[in-house]
Amino acid sequence: RPPFSTGGRGEGVRARARGAWEADGAGRGVVALRFGKRASPGHAGTPGVPMSGRSSRRRPDGPEDANPLNRRLPAEVVSRRRRVALPTAVEAAEDAPVTLDRKAVFALKPPQREKWLKKALKQVADSQIRSSDLYDVIASTRFAEDIPYKLGQKMARAVQQQLSLFSGKQQRFLSAEATLVLKFGKAAQQGADASEAPGNGWAAPEAGVVAAPPQTSAEEMMARCRAFVRERMQERGEAGEPENSNGLDGPVAAPSATATLVAVPGPAA
Repeated sequence: RPPFSTGGRGEGVRARARGAWEADGAGRGVVALRFGKRASPGHAGTPGVPMSGRSSRRRPDGPEDANPLNRRLPAEVVSRRRRVALPTAVEAAEDAPVTLDRKAVFALKPPQREKWLKKALKQVADSQIRSSDLYDVIASTRFAEDIPYKLGQKMARAVQQQLSLFSGKQQRFLSAEATLVLKFGKAAQQGADASEAPGNGWAAPEAGVVAAPPQTSAEEMMARCRAFVRERMQERGEAGEPENSNGLDGPVAAPSATATLVAVPGPAA
């Protein structure tokens, strides 16, 4: 039986339910009965018009389109992330002044640091940057860290050749007390020469090299020979100069440069 049957209730209720069912259709009549409302007389039986009276977005000539872009809304994608600027290179342009930031310079690799130093010295000579600012960077002990010896020699030589760009006090420090000069400059070279010079005793041998005794001069050899002969003559009671190899009186001839010095035992006790 129809869903609007009341199962034995009064005829008035059945008549109202039947009229609403026939006027608004099967589905809409059921909705009206369930919510206790009647169909609107102005829209009763009108296809495509909802009971609320509002306009519908459905197409009047057919079913609703399944395309998701049918009811699209204009939108814009916005990101709240901050744009991170790319780190600028230290040598961005050829004519641009070099950076004088100590942290940025100390972070450079040794070859790049050597190029930076030469370019900075050139710009100081061209009055693009101040010599005091460059002095604050190269006078630091960190400027000479992790630099190979040969590359450090080039950098120290470049600074010493351009000492006239700095003041007198700065010149004295850079020429004698700066870490770059002490490690790779003239002071370091003089210290190396002094350590390699022959002295009293054996020189320190290098790795993998057999050390040789220091070479004595011809004058020192001749003086030793004369002293030895003089001691022998005093022991024998002789006086005067010893005879030479030809049996004639006179000083002992100096040995040749190629002669080998033979060890002679000392005087007997």
